[in-house]
Amino acid sequence: MTVNTTQLEARVGLVTEDFPLSKRHLPHHKLKFPIVKILVFMLTFICCMCSAIADVSLPRVFNNNMVIQRDTLVPIWGKAQPGEKVTVRFAGQEQSCTASADGRWMLKLNPMEANAKPQEMIISGSNSVTFKNVLIGEVWLCSGDFGVYYELFGCKDAAKEIAKARFPNLRLLHVTCKSSNKPLEDIEGLWVECLPKKVSAFSGMAYYFGRKLHLKLKVPVGIIAASYRYSSTRSWLSPESIQSTPDLEVLKNKLDSWDPTTAKGKEVHLAAIQKLEAWLPVAEKAFAEGTPVPK
Repeated sequence: MTVNTTQLEARVGLVTEDFPLSKRHLPHHKLKFPIVKILVFMLTFICCMCSAIADVSLPRVFNNNMVIQRDTLVPIWGKAQPGEKVTVRFAGQEQSCTASADGRWMLKLNPMEANAKPQEMIISGSNSVTFKNVLIGEVWLCSGDFGVYYELFGCKDAAKEIAKARFPNLRLLHVTCKSSNKPLEDIEGLWVECLPKKVSAFSGMAYYFGRKLHLKLKVPVGIIAASYRYSSTRSWLSPESIQSTPDLEVLKNKLDSWDPTTAKGKEVHLAAIQKLEAWLPVAEKAFAEGTPVPK
């Protein structure tokens, strides 16, 4: 079965103002895609999306090769279908909880001693997620600006240090830089074993710190490098902490000026709009006359 372009537009509703599906976009006047195949594809896509929404999932800080903190309660969290029972099995433990109305869940594993034996963590609900090569030891977060971010390949004797960086029980997680005005629920990055081909672009400071801990304590160590080049101290402060600190009045006013919901923000945004409205007629006149457009 074949249909022409007009029939397909009418049946599937593909015509939009921005992207009309018409003959001028096609090499031929007819499309040779059976309508049945299109409908099957659409139904399959919808089913996959529904399944993905219901699946048990965890943020990427949980992954293969990760290290779990020893000697303390260990929170494990993620998302699932509201009301779904989620079970975590790891190192002989089995803990369960139920996802809340918004699909979020969290449970805690009991404290565990350091263990360099690779183990599997299995999280199950309507589906099952398995993380392999998981160790128990020390987990440390290294964060800051360029001083922390600076890569190992740029450090002194980098080639020699990188070549001997073979510590399979030292695990590294580099968090990809991403700006946001609000706390993010997930990160971009994966845990890896410390090997020469993996450590080169990792934070030099974080690597040396983790290596020293690993060699001194003789337990697995996980290092999370979440630094941001050229960032200032104030960019690491939450808006709530800035608002509640009297000594940060100047910074508070600047933040308020960026927020159109505050009195200061409304004043600044209104002034900007008025300035733009006054500039537009002048700019249009200059453009029409072929003269330089004023700034």
